[in-house]
Amino acid sequence: YPNPSRDGRTTIRFPLTVPMEVKLRVFDELSNLVWSRDLSAGEVIAGVNSIVWDGRNDRGQPVGNGGYILTVSADGKTVTKKIAIVR
Repeated sequence: YPNPSRDGRTTIRFPLTVPMEVKLRVFDELSNLVWSRDLSAGEVIAGVNSIVWDGRNDRGQPVGNGGYILTVSADGKTVTKKIAIVR
């Protein structure tokens, strides 16, 4: 949330039953990797976790308006969600 994001910032929330490694990926509509974060088990908790994506790519540049695909992967499972950026 918020989705769509008007300033580029979006809070990504995901639940875990136990602390474990988590991979967050944001792709553009052409499946190009835009942003990624790998979280260790020590950086997350059992319960609901949240991390803010500031709407910038891995080079620190703001991404453009449009739709993006978020994947959250942990314990061999992947959840996919859509994120819209409208500035």
